[in-house]
Amino acid sequence: MPYVEAPDEFVGSSVQVCGMYPFTSGVGAPAVGVPLGKHQITRATVCADPISWFERGSLISSPSAVILSKPGLGKSTVADIWAVGLAAYGVLPWFFGDVKGEHVEINEALGGDRIQYGRANAINILDSRAERRAAKRLTGDAREHLRAEGHNRRQSMVEALLTIRRQQPMWHREQSVLDMALAILEERGERDDRLPTLIDLRNLLSDAPPELREAAIDRGSEKRYREITEDMEAALAGIVSGRTFGGTFSGEANVEIDPAKPVCFDVSSVKPGETELMAACLVATWSTGFGSLNITHALADAGLEKQRRYFLILDEVWRALRVGHGMVDHYDSLTRLNRTWGTGQAMNVHSFKDFESLPTQHDRDKAQGFMDRAGMLMLGGISQGEVETLQRVVDLNSRERESLTSWATPPSWNIKRGRHDAPPGRGKFLIKSGDSPGIPIDVQAAESLVKLHDTNQRWQNKQESL
Repeated sequence: MPYVEAPDEFVGSSVQVCGMYPFTSGVGAPAVGVPLGKHQITRATVCADPISWFERGSLISSPSAVILSKPGLGKSTVADIWAVGLAAYGVLPWFFGDVKGEHVEINEALGGDRIQYGRANAINILDSRAERRAAKRLTGDAREHLRAEGHNRRQSMVEALLTIRRQQPMWHREQSVLDMALAILEERGERDDRLPTLIDLRNLLSDAPPELREAAIDRGSEKRYREITEDMEAALAGIVSGRTFGGTFSGEANVEIDPAKPVCFDVSSVKPGETELMAACLVATWSTGFGSLNITHALADAGLEKQRRYFLILDEVWRALRVGHGMVDHYDSLTRLNRTWGTGQAMNVHSFKDFESLPTQHDRDKAQGFMDRAGMLMLGGISQGEVETLQRVVDLNSRERESLTSWATPPSWNIKRGRHDAPPGRGKFLIKSGDSPGIPIDVQAAESLVKLHDTNQRWQNKQESL
């Protein structure tokens, strides 16, 4: 039976095959992942999310993304679209550090738990109940590894609080004393079946037991020990009872997380001007959340729990990083674990210059590594200066640079409506992965999601009351 043989297909650049136009067609965007919107040129549907592109498409090297744009252009909307879409794939979204409470309704619609941090919700960052229960179910190296991870996490959290309080990192001798002090409190807690608190830690430093004096290398001089630990003890006293933190970290117990549900760590009760408290609460959400993930995955690896995947949305990270030297290291220790922990991650950033404002060159270099390690970049409207700064990390062609700056154009005034129109760059993003050309998209959120996600709700209420 006669048939028409299929023609040969060739792929080439526009320079190589320009003479064959119009018998060529552009390569479509990968149809892998959560539907985000329409391609700005072809109007084809664009699907993308860091987990699907890493796991199913092998398009990026790590399941992580950085969402960068000026405020009000759709960063949080992109994160929420990913959260809802990935939840449909069986991935549990966890919202870390919801500064404005903008993810609360989305989380509740997904059946998630809301965990509030702030002055009205005292917590205990040394709470190890979940870890103790898990350790009883584990054996051998798995148990020891879990306990060691828990100890290191608690020490890192206390060090972060002390760094925020003192505006400087701890020095090595203080770290040795703190390490031993936490080990003593954990041993006593196991023996007496109680949870140690930061007040117990402060009192233990004051009591100066032989183990702490040996860790401090005081050469048999109590005066020398007091000189080494006095500043640390004073900072702890300020954390548990001072006005800056208002008793936020003086609780008897911490929150317990259900690993089978979405979670929103809500810190919106903290006022924007309370920079130290905000930073401390953000770090506490990282410590609590990643501590729970560590326990969950340890049990799953031992065949004692179901293996679950998570998608972490980290908001306003710069608020904690800029507080003092050393904070970047605490955050960096968390973000390097996403591939081995079976988690995807998205970090919202207003400006790349937030990283450049960090106190030391060491911190700035390490913070820029967050952008380098991100498998996917979602770039929205940014200024010309921001584009030039970003060019040091990601390769942008002239058309892409022009698009990013044009999307940052301020909104115009609508005389008939008596208010500004929507910003021209709202919902416009460029998806970049590696050195490949970016994919320009118009983000389109479902109407039901738009109703739940309104970051300008207070302004809208004000307009309606006028």
